[in-house]
Amino acid sequence: MVYSDKMEEVSVSGSSDGQEVYGTYWETLRDAPSGHNYHVAGRNIRNNAGDGTRTSAANHSVTPVSRYYSVEDFRSSDDCGLSTDGGQHEHDYVRRRYFYGQLSDAMRRSIWWSLLGSLVYEMTKSYHMIAMTRAAFNASLIFGSLFADVIAESQTMSKLLSITVVVRACILLILVPASYCMLSISLQWTNLFMLVLTMLMAIDGCQEAIANTSDLIYKGIDRLSHQYDMMITEETHAKMSNAYQIVFDLSFTFLIIPLAILAYILKLVVDMSDLSIISILMGSVFLILTIYSLCNYYFGMSLSPSFDSFLTSDMLEISAASLFEEILNKADDIMEGMRVSCSQGYLMKRIIFLAMETAFEHTIVSLAIPIIALTTPWISEKGLINSNILSVLFIAVGKLGGSLYTQYVAYTGRAAVRHSTGITTVPNNIQKYLILSCASLLLLPLSLYMDEVFPSLSYTPIALMALGIFLFFAFSSYPKSVLASSIHIAILSHPLSYKIFDFVGFFITFLDMFVLLAMSFFMHKIEGKYSVEGTTFSITLFYALHCLYQLGNGIGCTEGGSNSGIIQSQPMVWPGSL
Repeated sequence: MVYSDKMEEVSVSGSSDGQEVYGTYWETLRDAPSGHNYHVAGRNIRNNAGDGTRTSAANHSVTPVSRYYSVEDFRSSDDCGLSTDGGQHEHDYVRRRYFYGQLSDAMRRSIWWSLLGSLVYEMTKSYHMIAMTRAAFNASLIFGSLFADVIAESQTMSKLLSITVVVRACILLILVPASYCMLSISLQWTNLFMLVLTMLMAIDGCQEAIANTSDLIYKGIDRLSHQYDMMITEETHAKMSNAYQIVFDLSFTFLIIPLAILAYILKLVVDMSDLSIISILMGSVFLILTIYSLCNYYFGMSLSPSFDSFLTSDMLEISAASLFEEILNKADDIMEGMRVSCSQGYLMKRIIFLAMETAFEHTIVSLAIPIIALTTPWISEKGLINSNILSVLFIAVGKLGGSLYTQYVAYTGRAAVRHSTGITTVPNNIQKYLILSCASLLLLPLSLYMDEVFPSLSYTPIALMALGIFLFFAFSSYPKSVLASSIHIAILSHPLSYKIFDFVGFFITFLDMFVLLAMSFFMHKIEGKYSVEGTTFSITLFYALHCLYQLGNGIGCTEGGSNSGIIQSQPMVWPGSL
């Protein structure tokens, strides 16, 4: 999409307390689908109370602390702060270092997603802890997001990213192994170790919330452009985001699977436990990627940011009172965003659908797949490394299916824009893919009966499970892409868009945590223990109920105006997204 350069202020309204004044402006999107011009509303805030504002050196717009907006800050070459070729070169260097560090972070994140469930079970011998540690992470992610922006505003991106990278590495590579060796192995205090592990995962979630403020797929590009007064075009932003997502998705196939196979080879030649081999191997790769990210952030982004990118001098010091006030303000924003979303029924329907789809995807990857791999008898009997190979294989197959179809949807969307044919969200289309996703999951429980039909083919159930996971992620990517784009556009059209975005991020993360815990409870209750049969049945049943509800509810596809059907090439991503 190409945005017009012209903005026209059409209305001004005050908040109830008289401290914030909202200036609403409209931008026209040229080259929109079907030859139409779509108008996207944004907002500038001028804080009359005089506290904690920042001023852009490019266009002198004033925004209060921790307020980020969905409408980009478009700059021309004359006012982007690049006065010399040397300045352009320095900005390009900083942007590249930031980008390379983010790609390294994407690979580290794939290791975290692939291994956490299996390692948590092996250390605690409790399937409940897989869900509990993830729930603690999500709860802390929600809490940390309430004050993460104000912390990020007072730090340079280089310092912020460097600190979060180091802290997360210390948690995962030092504190978790040390507490396991000391509490669980030496002292045999398993319950205390479980408590400590849950607390460490909560701290990790808080670090993730802070890091998200500068993450490429969240607010990182806008913050980078603002802090260093550099011009980053929409095309460059899209390329960086697409590259990040591709590297993340492919890391499951071309990084995690080879490492899992290497761990199996090491098992044959060294006399060590499976847990030790996986921890040392994966930890070493995680450490290398951490060092690479740290070098890019700390040394590569050392160029002094623009002075105007920081808060006023009286707000640079963060106190407990200011953090508490920020938490209350952010909570108010979330509540206001919820009220606005609920007042527009079609929007809330789409948000619920997207949140449920995201929650099921995360639950399958972080809970269902590890439990299936760990409870499949003839696999789990051979040890953690064999179960880990099956787990990462299933995750990689799923991510590959979702990635391929997402790229296909993005390609067809761009082609439609080029040819002015347009793409609309047809309710029957989404319903069709929803049914196909549900049918794909049916292959999971059905595959367990293949041993009786083909007793000589022991790998047939695994092949059918892999096929079901591949098809599920592929088919479910279309509805999520369409609904995410329509939600994005619908929210942009509201003057309180940033509050709605805050609510959507909170709601998706909270529902993710709720579904994860509910699924874990139900999986155990079916047979009184965790099993591959109970896990596959539970995930299929819950998703079928979700499909029935959404098909009966209508998802809100036919409501809310023409923007409900536009597919963006770069879908939205929310905190904690896979």
